[in-house]
Amino acid sequence: MLAPVVQHSLRALAPRPPVRHPVLPWLPLCLVAVLYLAASVGPALYDQNEAQYAGAVREMLDRPADYLPDIRGQLERGIWYVPTNDGVPRLQKPPLVYWALAASMRVFGVNEFAARLPNALASLAWFAGVFLLGQRVGGTALGQAGATILATMAGTFIFCHLIAPEPFLAATLTWTFWCFLHACDDPARAGRWAVAAWLCMAAGVGCKGLHGALYPLTVVAVLAWRFPSARPAWRAWWRPAGPLLFLALLAPWYAAVERRYPGFLRDQFFNEQLGHVFNRRYPADSSQVPWYVFFSEHLVFFLPWTFFIPAALAVRRTSVPDAADRIARELLVVWFAVTALTLVFSSMQDYYLMTAWGPAALWLARPWAEAEESALPSWTRLLPGIGLGALGGAALGTAVWLHRWATAPAVAAPTALRDTLAGTVSGISSESWVRLLPLIWMTGVAFLAGGVATTSLAVRGGWRHVLSATAVVTLAVLGCAARGLVVLEDHFSLKELALIAHRDTLPDTLVACAGLPIDNPSILFYINREVHWVGVPPTGEFATRQLGIGRGLYLSDEEFLRRWADRSQAVYLIVEQDMFDDWKERLKIDGAPPCAQWRSGTRIMLRNGGGLR
Repeated sequence: MLAPVVQHSLRALAPRPPVRHPVLPWLPLCLVAVLYLAASVGPALYDQNEAQYAGAVREMLDRPADYLPDIRGQLERGIWYVPTNDGVPRLQKPPLVYWALAASMRVFGVNEFAARLPNALASLAWFAGVFLLGQRVGGTALGQAGATILATMAGTFIFCHLIAPEPFLAATLTWTFWCFLHACDDPARAGRWAVAAWLCMAAGVGCKGLHGALYPLTVVAVLAWRFPSARPAWRAWWRPAGPLLFLALLAPWYAAVERRYPGFLRDQFFNEQLGHVFNRRYPADSSQVPWYVFFSEHLVFFLPWTFFIPAALAVRRTSVPDAADRIARELLVVWFAVTALTLVFSSMQDYYLMTAWGPAALWLARPWAEAEESALPSWTRLLPGIGLGALGGAALGTAVWLHRWATAPAVAAPTALRDTLAGTVSGISSESWVRLLPLIWMTGVAFLAGGVATTSLAVRGGWRHVLSATAVVTLAVLGCAARGLVVLEDHFSLKELALIAHRDTLPDTLVACAGLPIDNPSILFYINREVHWVGVPPTGEFATRQLGIGRGLYLSDEEFLRRWADRSQAVYLIVEQDMFDDWKERLKIDGAPPCAQWRSGTRIMLRNGGGLR
């Protein structure tokens, strides 16, 4: 009598054919678009890259009338083709990203959403390009899965949320390679696809620099050398129409800037471009990440998809690709390899490999989009759910530990040490970690629930839906991350302090910061007057270093102390908390007329008693 029951139970536990649903794979991509656009509203503009871009665009759109007389003649503002920070030309990068932000701000106003919207749109264009590239390599399912993985990587969301040229460059590279594959597929129209590729490369160079052309040209040259069938497309790239169009779009800006600022081209190509490639840029503007740390950090940047790596390594190929498919698949490998190899000797930063994350996402997606069930070991189908559960447990354990840590001193690393992943984490005080507790609890619960759901799907035979379920859970967590960036904005932005100084209506008010402009640029977006820099060398920008533009913005300690002591003028000073005691003694705050103090994160703003009525 037990035999029928046992047989029924065994049939229930046996693997079932994968259940397919035409809508489910598209759901995460729809949610991605909503999240990336909605998250552009906040937080306040962070220091480092995004504030430099947004602040420069505000100056391109606006010409404040309150320049001090002794500085006015040294500054450049309101020139549509010259980005400026604090009136000093910022010429490290070409202008296309600035122009995209300017167009957005013309439509939506000068605010955080308008500043970040082009970044979000460039990111969505990148994901769309990866979808089309994946579709060409392995079909619609691979395109959907690859774009979903890329868009929901932890690193992708964080780096694409903060204004930077990398999403723009990644999008242009992806579309360039898509054009190349079409040229390989359709030799009769290879010339047209080549012109489209040169347009994409021109956009990439206009956003970031020579990377936008050198990377695709190198990759395509390698493929043409490896595959005779790719050589007609390679030869089509060098028909005059494409290169001439490329030069016609880019040369005028470079020529105009060189004419206005002699020596720009030499500094741009040798100091900025080659200097970063070989880590010889002067002056060094960031801390180099050791190569072994750099590559190991990607296990964090790729979360939660790091748990999909074993499946990508273990899956067995079930079909032999034809020549066209081999070109497409090898393109992804060469693209990633060329990008990684060029970074080994560079001024390596956490996000420098980001433009090649598309091929990595498609590689991670292959087992879940292409493989048959027999080609995917059962333990690899269970690992994503186990990994999500482990992340949930780690988040909940962290929340419990932080709850007990609530009384710890609010200590955080200063702004100048936050240009790497480790530095950024150390720049968050214990007090701010405690404020993140509700979001950490929500993250832990979401990951645990996702772990249970994806494990259940894998066990019940719906292993193809594990990827979609993981993406939906991750999107909920990324929503928490977006809110967390808002909670932490006082640690990474000077908005609060800038608005306080901005409300001072005295025309000769002096606002100064004891630190480098590159570490404190967010103040420039929120204040309608120039900012001075105390005790730092004027060597960061080419225009100041070589042409002397804006040198008057840099004050020696002695000159600033003289201004502070002049009670006829209102003076603000922003300092890091680890420098506060020293400045308090030098300014003799205790014995001076009333001095106001405000705090934002690790930075403190002081005001002398000048100009008070």
